[in-house]
Amino acid sequence: MKRHSVERDVEEFVGWPILTEIVGKARARDAAFVATAFETGGRVTEVRQLRRRNFDLTKANVVLVRDMRVIKRFHREHGVVVHDLVYRKTFPIRRDEPLVEPMVSWVEKCGDWLFPTGRGFEPYLSRTMSYNIARRVGDSIGQWIYPHWFRAQRASQLRFEYNFDVMDLMEFFAWKHFPTAMRYAKMGWRGLATKMGVS
Repeated sequence: MKRHSVERDVEEFVGWPILTEIVGKARARDAAFVATAFETGGRVTEVRQLRRRNFDLTKANVVLVRDMRVIKRFHREHGVVVHDLVYRKTFPIRRDEPLVEPMVSWVEKCGDWLFPTGRGFEPYLSRTMSYNIARRVGDSIGQWIYPHWFRAQRASQLRFEYNFDVMDLMEFFAWKHFPTAMRYAKMGWRGLATKMGVS
């Protein structure tokens, strides 16, 4: 099995046409999951646990995401891993971005959990189901895609289109370490050329 690495697999932001093609070919739930994974930049486990109450849709120009759980934070106590209950600060998503409409439409019509399974044993999509969504949407455009790919694409897009610096990215994603931002957010040659005043 090939081990995926955003450091190796993502060179730059792929662009809105590819992302909108992916969403356009997916069924409603899958399109909403992909759009939400990209727009929030969340880990797959964080996205699948989102609820209607995490979204503030009352603002005209932005969607606010509040109290999105950060899953990967933990510490050790007496040799035992203890997961910390950490939430991202409120962060904005521009309403005019192409993937916002499928995300907002889904949020508006959902009940409590954004991505319920419809089965009794777990209230939201399983990790396997989430990976299957990513695989299906990737297959639709002939590209291998996994859930973390959307997180890396969002970081690269924020850097490329909005000129987010490392501190901005760390605040948006609730990253604690500088190297994490450097690993995810790549401008690619197009972004670097734009900074040079050429395209």
